[in-house]
Amino acid sequence: MKQIRSLIIVLHHLHLDQLDMVLKELQRTCTFDSENRIMIIDSPSTPESRAYLSKIDWADVLLTSHEYWQRSCWNQGFRRIFSKYYITCHTDISKMEVGWREKMLDYLDNNPTIGAIVANVPNERPGLMTYVGTCLTAYRRECFEDIGVFDEEFDPLFNFDDEDWSARAREKGWKLVMLDNNSGTAINHLWGQSGNYVSWNGQALSDRKKKQMKREDIEYLTKIPKESGLVKIEEMMPVHGPLIYKYTQAQINQIIEEWLKKIPQDKCPELVKYLKQWKK
Repeated sequence: MKQIRSLIIVLHHLHLDQLDMVLKELQRTCTFDSENRIMIIDSPSTPESRAYLSKIDWADVLLTSHEYWQRSCWNQGFRRIFSKYYITCHTDISKMEVGWREKMLDYLDNNPTIGAIVANVPNERPGLMTYVGTCLTAYRRECFEDIGVFDEEFDPLFNFDDEDWSARAREKGWKLVMLDNNSGTAINHLWGQSGNYVSWNGQALSDRKKKQMKREDIEYLTKIPKESGLVKIEEMMPVHGPLIYKYTQAQINQIIEEWLKKIPQDKCPELVKYLKQWKK
């Protein structure tokens, strides 16, 4: 199977305005060809979103028939195209610098001990990191082959799978880096944080499963080809075990209250509705 240079993976669920925003930024700041591709994964949203995606002919589009958690969608992207580098991209990025992708990939080319890098986020500390999120993060394929992809058994609300992946990478000697403000990769990340922050649950990493990724799971990463074009995947991703919750309802309510204070509710009604479903 021919290896391409890079694959950008964009996940979408409900927020069509944000998807349109980030795709326009990606087209403005990057070029796409047979060596540098983009995949949009829709974890099913609305008929309007599906109609929008059906018109896209410059990206690989995967339409799921069921809702899957974020780490399962990232993993599906990693597994479907054989690429030297993978870049995860959130839809709440409103601004990117022209040429950011090439600068990130060149940095990885020149620093073979680094497993993943994050684009520069103003007001966050650049340099070596203990944890990388998935906002606009480039991963080296060899790192996935060494430690595996995201663990899909983490509970769905708090998504400590990226913290777990970062810890596994560091345990095997891989370095994690956020690029500085002179790197030409600065972004405007609207809602989230991109790493090096204290998580809500201080025991998240100390309590994480010391699970060794099965060798066949790592090998599976290289075995699924994907041709360009619009496809519908009915049986897209396996569900690995039961969902595991580590929090009391009181803790969940407290965290959701903090989120709701920060979110502009008139601009994000779907997200507000989703969060309120978890609050009792």
